[in-house]
Amino acid sequence: MNAMEIGKRLVAHANAHRSDLAVDELYDEHIVSIEPAMPDSTTPNSVQGIDAIRAKHTEWFAANTVHGEAAQGPYVGHEADKFAVRFNVDLTPQGGARVQLEEMGVYTVADGKIVKEEYFYLMGDQ
Repeated sequence: MNAMEIGKRLVAHANAHRSDLAVDELYDEHIVSIEPAMPDSTTPNSVQGIDAIRAKHTEWFAANTVHGEAAQGPYVGHEADKFAVRFNVDLTPQGGARVQLEEMGVYTVADGKIVKEEYFYLMGDQ
């Protein structure tokens, strides 16, 4: 699969609330995931390997109640091995107030698999 095909599958899985299928089907076993460093977080902002990605997803879903989510894209640009997806998530963190999170994921593809994901959050006044 090329980046556009992988991007379409990722969006379909996200909108079906099946990120587990996206990881199983689309991610390379040596995937690198990078997120912004968050203040007061004990979670590393970068992990590598499919098992680390699965653990990250398990921890995230255990720490948050997701009321709804939507993915848009894929957005493509001049680089044939990259695409982006916009995510909107309505969630309540454990012990926190309900929030709407908006983020952009930028994905790099090689040999028909996602080898890198980078997330960018919309911060400040929205």
